[in-house]
Amino acid sequence: MSTTLPLAEVRERLSPIVTSVESTHERVVITKNGRPAAVLIAYEDLESLDETLEILADPDAAAEIRESLADPERFTIDDVRRDLETRRAGGAA
Repeated sequence: MSTTLPLAEVRERLSPIVTSVESTHERVVITKNGRPAAVLIAYEDLESLDETLEILADPDAAAEIRESLADPERFTIDDVRRDLETRRAGGAA
């Protein structure tokens, strides 16, 4: 779910808007001259999106996810996360 607000309103009410986004995880689409220009999302949500993109961009992690969908007993999401952390640290998974 998202809310759309003009930039002028966001400028006037930035602090309460940020507080709301942080607590509700609702996105705010910010318009400039009536067109979408930016999106305000909770930092935690951005981290989650970044992690998802990183996993999907890693061919080995993506393969593990596909395998886990075919055989849920083989891998868990925690297994994939551990493997990704190992790769980030420079080790072999």
